[in-house]
Amino acid sequence: MPNTTPVLGRNASITLDGASIGYLKGISFDIDAEVIKDYKFTSDVPCVLESGNKTIKFTFQKLYIDSIYAASVLAGTKVVSLLIGPANSTPVGQPKYTLGNAIIFHSGFRAEQGGIVIEDGSGEAATLTISTY
Repeated sequence: MPNTTPVLGRNASITLDGASIGYLKGISFDIDAEVIKDYKFTSDVPCVLESGNKTIKFTFQKLYIDSIYAASVLAGTKVVSLLIGPANSTPVGQPKYTLGNAIIFHSGFRAEQGGIVIEDGSGEAATLTISTY
């Protein structure tokens, strides 16, 4: 029987070239698609109704990133993936979301010992893969 316990928080790790370079807290994402509609003459019902180009956007509360990679990410370098899972654990069977070819936008950051903290940031990804741990 599947676990029906609600998962309240989502966190993510950032990978670049296979290495984990940072951590996001409080991440959420949305998928938007363009709607393609076409009508026949004299009809008010669409004869074509399709999903068009998709956009995957995400927001986060905090991003902690290693100072070695901070300049690249802040300059808009694509990160290989964001692995999103339940907060504070990765139990077997829980959903895992992978946002691929992501770019992180930011509104402001502060330098901390050994890294950078970005707060209330956002970004966009090219792909979304849904799986389980």
